[in-house]
Amino acid sequence: MSFTSFNFLSFLLLSYLAYALFRRFIKLRSYLILCFNIFFYYFFGLNALTIFLLLSLVSFLLIESIGRVRSRTAKRIFLFLSISIPTVSLIFFKFSSIGVQFFNLTDNQNFNSFQDILLPVGMSFYIFRLISHAVEVYKDYTLKYNLVEFIAYIGFFPQIISGPITKPQQFYKSLREAKYNTDTNQIILLFLSGFLKKLVISSF
Repeated sequence: MSFTSFNFLSFLLLSYLAYALFRRFIKLRSYLILCFNIFFYYFFGLNALTIFLLLSLVSFLLIESIGRVRSRTAKRIFLFLSISIPTVSLIFFKFSSIGVQFFNLTDNQNFNSFQDILLPVGMSFYIFRLISHAVEVYKDYTLKYNLVEFIAYIGFFPQIISGPITKPQQFYKSLREAKYNTDTNQIILLFLSGFLKKLVISSF
């Protein structure tokens, strides 16, 4: 699904309208984004959603341990695991995808049916977010978040194709702020600006 595709733009619009409708309910914001993320990944298949949720859950437990343990050595061990497990997973799926493409070129059999399984959509994006989150928690043990907020941040679908990878502190702060930016004109202007830049840059 491309950033400029009709499906993505329609889903983004519906998500924005739903979020704006319930914007006054601060505690619901993270749940809404979580639901949007789950539906987005499910659109690409159950396998993509399962891999995303599994990696997110494992990383959440490891990253939580960084802030919970007191030993500096133990913190470094959990940081290493929090970085290495997602990284190894990404390398595995990347090389598997390359292998499928290679066999498609050298063999008469078609392996395209395995492509979505071997390279889940947006995996590079949320892997880097997992790593970024682990590093931020290692530097700041006081960072507060729960599982719903964590998965909402990791798989935040509007940024999955083009980024940027924002810091978790900024994301969680925006979720918990009482005020909400309802300047529709400004939002539309920013969106159209990004949309046009994407069209121009991707054409080269």
